[in-house]
Amino acid sequence: MKDAINSAAHDLLGDPLSPVTRSTKRSLYTFTLLMMLITYTGVVSGEASILGFNFPGLTKGLIQWGLFCLSLFSYITYFVHAGSDFFRYKHKKDIYELKIAQEIDSHIVPDDAYLMAREDHMAEEFREMTGYTDYEMPIKTTKYLSEIKLLVDFWVPVVFGAVGLIYFLWDYFCN
Repeated sequence: MKDAINSAAHDLLGDPLSPVTRSTKRSLYTFTLLMMLITYTGVVSGEASILGFNFPGLTKGLIQWGLFCLSLFSYITYFVHAGSDFFRYKHKKDIYELKIAQEIDSHIVPDDAYLMAREDHMAEEFREMTGYTDYEMPIKTTKYLSEIKLLVDFWVPVVFGAVGLIYFLWDYFCN
């Protein structure tokens, strides 16, 4: 049963984000940071040239609105992809907690106490003969780490994107 708990803990502590979600998170950070930098510094001339093409009417406002649209699009796509990853992550967490509950229940009411005791005795003899030691993932540590991963991987990008979008809108409409 410890193997089932360790396997569930391993799944829970794995990467909760899919590659698509990770790329949308990177786009969200990139576009939002660029938008905030241009909004804060205002470093844009009246004419821009990109790859040899000149854009004479390019203003700070046009660049900001373009980055705002890209940030908003990244924000929405992050919500869509992170939502499915979040529910997959919560399912893994439920499985982990179910395995812990099953382990506790198995100690309270064993199915066949004699066979289980014999199996445990044989496992102990094997460990003594070979020097093998099991690695058990601490339950509290696993739960704390999974909550930290939840915060960092799911909620920090949401807050960062919201702050960037609100900062742009505040600067555009109030200044």
